Parts: sequence; C-alpha cells; structure tokens
Amino acid sequence: MYLEQRAVVEADMSSQEIKIRSDAEVMIAALEEAQRLLAAYENPCCNRTRDDIIAMVEYIICNPSVTRAMLRQKMRSRLRLVGQLCGSVPRVRPDETSDQGTS
Repeated sequence: MYLEQRAVVEADMSSQEIKIRSDAEVMIAALEEAQRLLAAYENPCCNRTRDDIIAMVEYIICNPSVTRAMLRQKMRSRLRLVGQLCGSVPRVRPDETSDQGTS
C-alpha cells in the first residue's frame, strides 16, 4: 500500500522534488534512529554502556548516505540563499548537487 501511494506521489513530482524529498527522508530516518537509541539508553534496563550508544549514534549519523543527503541539502540551501541575494533563484539540476571528490 505504501509503495503504491509513493508511486502516485512521485509521478506528480519532478525529479528534483523527488531528490529533495528523498534526502530529507534519509536525514529524518537517521535522526529518528538516533533518538530511539538515546531513549533506549535512558531506560534503566538498558545493558549498553554510554560508549556503545555513542558509537551506534555515530555510526548512524556518519553513514555515507546520510552524509551525502546532508551535503546536498546544505548545497541547495546555499544556492537558494545566493539566488535570493542576487534577486533570482538559480535552477539546480540533480547532477550539479553531487558530492564530487568525496567517496
């Protein structure tokens, strides 16, 4: 059901809108998972050490897909700001927002 709804929504959106939404979904999922881990740590029954939780949160946040999504969102925000300062919003193609030189 979810996939069918997503297909309908994506059919109505441009590829740029899909990319922006996808990046936001990746970052939101990472933050939600980090919040879940931190909430679990607060539970008195948690048998993990603080260092274990920090390592797990670091693993989630430093995931390459999360890093790429964050960099693309940051680049879009900067381009939008520059466009507003210059009086026009530049059009950004998805291939221009790739993180060149980082692997």
